[in-house]
Amino acid sequence: PWMTINIRVRNQPSLLTGQVVGRLHVNEVATLLGQNGSGTWLQVYLPEAGITGWVCSQLVYSNIYLYPVNITDNSSEICEILE
Repeated sequence: PWMTINIRVRNQPSLLTGQVVGRLHVNEVATLLGQNGSGTWLQVYLPEAGITGWVCSQLVYSNIYLYPVNITDNSSEICEILE
């Protein structure tokens, strides 16, 4: 997956409780590891920064088909695009 805007990477799939652990920058490549139960968050690994975290799935674009993806967290919290 890659991004067209800079977005926050959080330590858990939540805007309320997830702490920002890094940023995914424009056109930076990330490894897709999984998703939460509702598919609103994606778990990614940023190889350049060595960070694993969560990003809002609405903000992620890819030139390949991403789904199905393993569920790595059972939460179903929504993610607002205002991220």
